[in-house]
Amino acid sequence: MKIRLLLYFFLCFIFCFLNFLEDLQEASLPLALTEVILIFPMSFGFTLGVFFIYRRIVKIPFYLSKNELNRKLFLYSIGIVIVLLLSLILRFISLQLFNDDKNSQFFDTLFFAFFGIVGVFVFFVFSIEAYLASEQQKNELRIKLYEVELDSLNDKYISLKNQLNPHFIFNCFSNIVSLIDKDSEKAIRFVEELSSVFRYNLTTSEELLVKLSDELKLLESYIKLQKIRHEGSLHFDIKIDASKLPFLIPPLTLEVLVENSLKHTIFDKSNPLYISIYSIGDLLVIENNYSPKAIMETESLGIGLKSIEKQFRLLGKKLPTFKIENNLFKVELSLIDPSDA
Repeated sequence: MKIRLLLYFFLCFIFCFLNFLEDLQEASLPLALTEVILIFPMSFGFTLGVFFIYRRIVKIPFYLSKNELNRKLFLYSIGIVIVLLLSLILRFISLQLFNDDKNSQFFDTLFFAFFGIVGVFVFFVFSIEAYLASEQQKNELRIKLYEVELDSLNDKYISLKNQLNPHFIFNCFSNIVSLIDKDSEKAIRFVEELSSVFRYNLTTSEELLVKLSDELKLLESYIKLQKIRHEGSLHFDIKIDASKLPFLIPPLTLEVLVENSLKHTIFDKSNPLYISIYSIGDLLVIENNYSPKAIMETESLGIGLKSIEKQFRLLGKKLPTFKIENNLFKVELSLIDPSDA
């Protein structure tokens, strides 16, 4: 309401100022100022009157029940009626107060002058209000569409996480089964460490993003799991800038990337798998020696990597890169600043 009042105050001021400049060319400064002092409050008061009439009209149930086209027709039909009534009232007042000639015609030049002036004010205010109302509706529609789109993206993101988590868990259980056949004691230790991983998975199930520091804690448990299974065949080197620990990434990202390296690489005690995780600026790099299994499609990103890529896309962040460089399979992820999340 205050913004509207300021808008009409400013517009009336401009109107009166332009009128003042015009009068100044034909009359003296005192006379021009006197006219401004008379015209400004009258024009502003008349504009406010029309504004409040408009506000009353748009709250009428009949108006609200119509579609957009019929609303405009109804609004401007009422506007014409208002213009006619106000012109008649002003003409009647002028005859009673300022005209001693009883033979003057009611519908003379002065009446049509009133009609034109009142019409300009009424349709000026109505047009501004209709435009502002239309813009407000568009903005509200944009907000609703944005909220719907955001909900849709969130649903897609959660769906991806729901796809990723069973994929991760299935591989863990596959590891347990293979260990039971080979070494039951290792299988028991594996299950104990796996409980820490599942506990973290449950606590972050509804999170879109988690701190890198939390992911690294989980990674420690996951590394212990894999070292139990692949004793002497795995080497990890983790060097993360401490300032990047509060930055964010999607949950289970590091575990899925490490799992991808284990799944697609040939390694044993004589030919260990070396996995390095380090930060460069706002990038997180995960790389391992490239020795792909013959039965795997080395061109394929796999379910886990594709899911990570889709999560970054849905979050509107820079997509991760996957490349083979200097006989290393390298993944580069953009760390997400908490202030941008």
